Amino acid sequence: MLKRLSQVFLFSVSFTVILMGCNKDIPEPETNSRLSPVNGLYIVEPIPVTTVMAEGPRDFFVKHIVQGNDVLIECIVDGVSFRSSSETKAKFVVYVDGKKTEEVSAAAFKVRNLPAGIHHIKLEVVKDDHSSYFLTKEFAVQIQ
Repeated sequence: MLKRLSQVFLFSVSFTVILMGCNKDIPEPETNSRLSPVNGLYIVEPIPVTTVMAEGPRDFFVKHIVQGNDVLIECIVDGVSFRSSSETKAKFVVYVDGKKTEEVSAAAFKVRNLPAGIHHIKLEVVKDDHSSYFLTKEFAVQIQ
């Protein structure tokens, strides 16, 4: 019993020594970076970082329902408006099977009179001046 207890004690002491010895031996990252840290720089307030791509919405959500030969589409685009008086006015360019069919200035609309079969619908969010927000959604619908 005493021999077993001394083995457990030696094992736990050895394990503790190994753990304590390893905690300060953190390897340096292996990079060829020419950057060096700046010491003594204190940022009092956050510095905003913007890019051209950061303007406007980053994503949008689409829900669609097939009703006979029509497809009802509802969209949520955060950060833009579809009202003509808004500064952030946007619209959708609608493509059906790769062909531009219409431009829509509403968040909910219908694509009407689709023939039977599978159709690929693509929505692109653009600004009122037709410049792109680089947002597109694509989905397929089946008309019976």
